[in-house]
Amino acid sequence: MMMHNIASARFANPGDSQAVIATHTNGSEFQTSVDSDVEGGIVAFLADGGTVGAYVEPIRSKDELLLYAADKRWQVETGGITVAGIAIPTDDRAKLLINGASLGMADTDTAMFVSGTTAAELTGAQFTAFNSAIIAHVQACFAVQSVVMADIESDTITTTAEIDAADWP
Repeated sequence: MMMHNIASARFANPGDSQAVIATHTNGSEFQTSVDSDVEGGIVAFLADGGTVGAYVEPIRSKDELLLYAADKRWQVETGGITVAGIAIPTDDRAKLLINGASLGMADTDTAMFVSGTTAAELTGAQFTAFNSAIIAHVQACFAVQSVVMADIESDTITTTAEIDAADWP
C-alpha cells in the first residue's frame, strides 16, 4: 500500500547522496533529502520499493552553455601554470607584472619572484620565458574555447559536463 505522494525521485546534485529532487504524483517537483519522512516523504517512497535515480543535468540553452564555456575558459586561464618546476600565477595582475618584468629587464638583470611559498631570484631571460609560457597558455585556453563554442552551436556539446571534459590546458 502506497503511503507517500512521490512518483519518482533523482539525486539533485552530482556526487551528492543526500539531496533529492522528488516528483509529486501531481507532477510538481520539490527538493528533499533521502532521510526525510515529512508528510510521507522519501523514506516511505523508498520503503515502498521506490528508488532514487541518478543525477540528471538540467537541459541548458546554447546561450547558457556559451556563458559556462566562457567562465570555464577564464577559470582555466587564471588558474596558473608550472614552468621549470615553478608555479606561475596567471591571474590578470600576475600577467601584468610578469609582462612588465620581461619587457623592462635585460636578459642578465635579476629580480625576486615570489609565488605561493616559493621565492627565487630570476633573470630577465627567465621572466621572458615565463611571459611567453603565459601567452601560450592563454592562447591555448582561447583555442579550446573556440572549439567548444563551435561544438555547442552544432549541438555536439549539450551539457556543462562535456564542456568540463574538453581538452583544456
